[in-house]
Amino acid sequence: ETQTDLFSHTSMKRESHRVDAFLEASGPGVLGRMLDILQDDGYVVAATSMDRKAQMIDGDPKTGRLADVVSSSGPRTIYEREFMNWRDGTDQLRPYLEEVHSETVENAGMFGNMWSQTFLDVWNKAETLTRSLKETQLLTEFTSRTDVGDINKSLRIVAEMIVGRNKRIDGLNRDVFYIQLRGFDHHMEVKQGLDLSLPSLNAGLKNFWNEIKAQGIQNQVLVIQGSEFGRTVSPNSNSGSDHGWGGNYFIFGGDVKGGQIFGEYPRSFSEADPTNIGRGRVMPTTSWEALWYGVNQWFGIDIPSDIETVIPNSRNFGCSVLYSDTDLFHSGTGTVAGCGGPTFTTEVNFNLAEPRYLTGEEQKLICDLAVDISADRLSEGEDDIRCYISDQTIIETADGGYIVTGEAELNFDYTINENKLNAGLAQKITKTAESFASDFVVAGATPVSEAPSVSPSSRPPSLTPPPISPPTDVPTTAAPTKSPIIFVDPGSATQEYCKSFTDKTACNLTIPSCEWDQRFKGTCYLTGTVPDKDTCITNNKPCPPPPNQCCSGRCDERLDRCN
Repeated sequence: ETQTDLFSHTSMKRESHRVDAFLEASGPGVLGRMLDILQDDGYVVAATSMDRKAQMIDGDPKTGRLADVVSSSGPRTIYEREFMNWRDGTDQLRPYLEEVHSETVENAGMFGNMWSQTFLDVWNKAETLTRSLKETQLLTEFTSRTDVGDINKSLRIVAEMIVGRNKRIDGLNRDVFYIQLRGFDHHMEVKQGLDLSLPSLNAGLKNFWNEIKAQGIQNQVLVIQGSEFGRTVSPNSNSGSDHGWGGNYFIFGGDVKGGQIFGEYPRSFSEADPTNIGRGRVMPTTSWEALWYGVNQWFGIDIPSDIETVIPNSRNFGCSVLYSDTDLFHSGTGTVAGCGGPTFTTEVNFNLAEPRYLTGEEQKLICDLAVDISADRLSEGEDDIRCYISDQTIIETADGGYIVTGEAELNFDYTINENKLNAGLAQKITKTAESFASDFVVAGATPVSEAPSVSPSSRPPSLTPPPISPPTDVPTTAAPTKSPIIFVDPGSATQEYCKSFTDKTACNLTIPSCEWDQRFKGTCYLTGTVPDKDTCITNNKPCPPPPNQCCSGRCDERLDRCN
């Protein structure tokens, strides 16, 4: 459902670094956004990438915090060349550099000021880091017979920075690091390539973790391994493996509840397996949001709205596919917000002029409406309610149109009184959201008052999820052009006020004062006053039962007759 390019190294690496499918977050990287939240809360934070920049650790530019890039050979100071250092006692360039980049005059250009300030910041930071690393003594020998990609060197530098963290930055209490090991794009001779790379990776990780344990800080360190995508299970003609989709990744740390496998493993690698989209390219069953939810909590981000800032698409998942810190860590005590209470599943249906699924943006906006309405009806916080749409099916109607139908699942937090919840209320909430979305959210849609009774078209739904790219060029995320939902104090609304609305959409927008009754051609009633009579009496004969019309007009429950 994201607008990305599957099987592209660049695109999928960017997606795995962002963990922001619809580009809603303020910062470009998931780890960077975590540091943004913690910095706002008063933590002293730092981010370092080895040998190259990494989007994952970049935060909101407005914070002014930049990630450091450090060579796997160690930091380089400006005086490493003979003619720029003081080894011969001359130290010729230092005073000139200090003068050039010192405080400038009033009419100096802002770009010159920024260049000088950046130069001085890097200069000072490099010297501080060099000094702190020289003063840091490790307890482990980082030996390795081979060191492909300098992974062992990089892990040694990271270990030194962790052990000497307070020498680097005073009061530092949250630190993230990024290391990239290349060389796994084995389109040919995959076995020989892995035989070369994996021993270096194993040795580096073993040395690193031995040092962390020797320092007694294993419960404070978490290692996450990932990749942009997996590989095909079946080989190509060059004894290699081509680009895939889902893969297997791992985390470890002293506080991690090890020995667990999360997600759904394929039942087989045959072409008949529903997760196999061809050549053993496995469709993912678990998102990156699932892992990062619990990692956020473990790292100290436990307010649901803050977690949503870091992983904004996390609300588009149900409770069973997100993992809290309680699931992942021995010290965890958190839960997934909006979970643990009742769950209700109702249908959503939309008339469309063309056969297509709801886009990811449309699904999120429909659920946002459902959550807003639920929170208002129940007088609860939006964080305590969760919604997502699944199992979409396209149905062709007799008049040549189409209906896309799906299941909307509403999850409620365990703290909400269950007596306030029932299936009927959940259906009302979903139908209200559906009605509003037909006007303002789903491009080209009209409301469906009842569940479709026609049979599915001759084109059966695929076992795979809705298409990755939107099947239409019609924009779906434009701002609403009509009136928003009208929130009216129930104590101020009257029956006459509600009955002034003659269509379902207008009635349901006056939340929570009025509600639409579909019986007898439909009437807008004051909430709680919908008549319980299912028939009207005309000439001593009952009208047809709902949802049919009442005679040729509308039921007047006060006079007990049809108008």
